[in-house]
Amino acid sequence: MKRTIFVCAFLGIVLTGCGISQHVSKPPASKPTTTTGATAAVALPRTWHIGGFTVQELPLPSDFFKKDNRELVVGGTLLKMGAKPPYSVTWQSLTSKQTGTAVQDGCPEGTLSAYADQNDGYNLNGGYAPGYAGFVCVGREKSQLTLVHVPDMKVSTFPLPGYSKSVQDDYGEYRLGAGIFGSPNHQYLSWEVYISESSDANLGSEIVDLTTGRPVASLPEPFNQPFLASPNGTLFTLDGHTLSEWNGTTFKALGTISNLRVAAVGDSGAVWADQPSPSNVFADTVIRETPGSTKTQSWNIVGSNIFIRPGFVAYTPGESIEGPVKLFFPESHRTLTFQNTSGQPMLDWPNMDNDQIVTHSDSGPVVIEVIPPS
Repeated sequence: MKRTIFVCAFLGIVLTGCGISQHVSKPPASKPTTTTGATAAVALPRTWHIGGFTVQELPLPSDFFKKDNRELVVGGTLLKMGAKPPYSVTWQSLTSKQTGTAVQDGCPEGTLSAYADQNDGYNLNGGYAPGYAGFVCVGREKSQLTLVHVPDMKVSTFPLPGYSKSVQDDYGEYRLGAGIFGSPNHQYLSWEVYISESSDANLGSEIVDLTTGRPVASLPEPFNQPFLASPNGTLFTLDGHTLSEWNGTTFKALGTISNLRVAAVGDSGAVWADQPSPSNVFADTVIRETPGSTKTQSWNIVGSNIFIRPGFVAYTPGESIEGPVKLFFPESHRTLTFQNTSGQPMLDWPNMDNDQIVTHSDSGPVVIEVIPPS
């Protein structure tokens, strides 16, 4: 019986238990230079500056939501994967007329299906690591994961197990789980191809040092344990009520906190947490707490679809996940409301360099980007 192929790849924060497969990975390829010419005139983004944050609303192509399995946004860049061979990957600036080709031949011969992977459909580990876009090619003989590091358009390809006819007949699914770990200067890719969440008959896994392109036996400290990353990339871990910071050698305890529902950690170690109302499912208290201090700050939010980051909260007001978007900057006592948005905005967007919200507006699809203070 013919079954549907389903690919779900995520490049996230925490993924453990990966072994070594028999596949050999290519080192990162050189930057492609093919240019596809200039686009039509680009509408200037609407921009706001609030307490050191920069917020901008960038227009997306009118058919963006119809091609969400082949298009994704990385910062101010839109990447597109072709719908047929050679599945080339092109890019287009959302703030200028510049365009180009990142990957000319995006998939190997014999590819059955190809996807621009932009989010974790199972909500397991969030989205991509900063600056990366992932593209998946599924084939019977061999499959492939291609990473594009958008700031410099460097491309790396990694062979994956194929999706044979027998696997398709027996299970009907093919899923790729992947995570990028490490510092901005030394990162690791960990991937696993599995065919059933309840089965041990998975197809393969590997950990790759992205600096050398070679497989390694295991992730180094501290990436083999759960951690939280601040906007500038500083790593923190929470052990019970104790928050610790990675200093390059070990985790150093900063102090204790009272609230364990931690949503984010700021560069200084300040913790941002939420405390749902016991009586109102649409009310939350946002808490800012400094480890080792008894002093906390709190703000009440009434709404849905709440997304907390260091220094701001995004949510849809009222009792519906649909409608306008509010950005609340509690330390600046400012709220920015996007009244022209509709539908179900993706607030917890698997962003790249900055926090992004993708939604519908009166003038078409837009991405709202929140750039933290530098």
